[in-house]
Amino acid sequence: MKRLSVLMLLLLGAAQAKTEIKLWHYLSAEPAPTLFNQFAAEFNKSQDDYVIRPEYAGGYKEMDQKIIAGLRANNTPPALLVDNAFFVRLMQSGQLKDLDKYTGVIPESLSSDIYPVAWNMGKNKEGRFGLPWAASSMLMFFNGAAFKAKNVALPDTWPEFYTAAQKLTSRGTSGVSFITESWIFASMVYSQGGDLVKDNKPNLLDPVVIESLQQLVNLKNKKALIPRATGEVQNAVIDFLRTKTFMVVAPSSAFPLAFKNPNYLSLQVSAYPLPGSSIAGESQLAVMKSASDAQTKGVMEFWKFLLKPDNLRKWSTDAYYVPVRKSVAKQVMNDPILAAAVKSFERSQNLPAVPQLDDWRLDLEIAIEKALKGNVPVEQALKEAQQNALK
Repeated sequence: MKRLSVLMLLLLGAAQAKTEIKLWHYLSAEPAPTLFNQFAAEFNKSQDDYVIRPEYAGGYKEMDQKIIAGLRANNTPPALLVDNAFFVRLMQSGQLKDLDKYTGVIPESLSSDIYPVAWNMGKNKEGRFGLPWAASSMLMFFNGAAFKAKNVALPDTWPEFYTAAQKLTSRGTSGVSFITESWIFASMVYSQGGDLVKDNKPNLLDPVVIESLQQLVNLKNKKALIPRATGEVQNAVIDFLRTKTFMVVAPSSAFPLAFKNPNYLSLQVSAYPLPGSSIAGESQLAVMKSASDAQTKGVMEFWKFLLKPDNLRKWSTDAYYVPVRKSVAKQVMNDPILAAAVKSFERSQNLPAVPQLDDWRLDLEIAIEKALKGNVPVEQALKEAQQNALK
């Protein structure tokens, strides 16, 4: 009996020695959250030191607000999977743990295999504060049957994109569904040499910004474009699948949710990179400053587990995120959607690492929606956004 008691105490002590790590994330569209939970469970079983506890904290904006509230109340989790824009705000304001002294455990064979656009996003001149994982790229999903029937070429420039939208338009149908999301619009701007930031200040009256939004308004006025707000992604997808439109611009990770349905094969859906250098869509695994050394090490180990080739390949082929490792990206190129996503990601760039850009992008989205859905003149809508961003 005494031996049994001692054994139970030893087992209890071993269980208590495990470091628990709550990890907030924004993943909501299946299969991404299920896969993430599955990876965490497999990691927890693979070793005896750490337990990762993923917790959904709402979508991007909801999670951002939850983090802000948690910081004010000194009640944030040790770890986050956070989108790039808000990650920059946390990094630049000193809320995250510098991971440089822990990154010695990362073999050079791994770090050199990560796309620079993903690897470089997680650091500034002070150190490394983020680890890349969930990456996606903006794509033009298109109805291949309609393109063939109307003899329309796939566009390699934005003027060709505008022309294709008009050629695909007829009575009762429009060429493209366009979501008024800043990430999509930023890709248009930067790929044409524009910039949303100048001298660390908002630059929403850049001539390229004005011209890009005006071109979209022109398409809408010609009934070649159906605008959809950021909360109407499903409506944009429904437009496309019901052949009310023949193109929709969306991230690669939208593919499982949007296009795995009965209409998919008959529409001959495929994807094509946006013209030029688009904006990379990424998230970083980050550790809050309040986390312990043990929790920090646990996040590092979990990240390395996520980047194992088999896990990263499954994440890519099931959830249609871009593998951040170049060697794994080569393994998924037989899938045309992922091939387009990888090609787009390889020529993508990051937004400027300016903390306030996280707020300015919301002002920009309001302006885009006013111009496309509220019939407000383009320059007026952007002027109001610029004034709000400067406040």
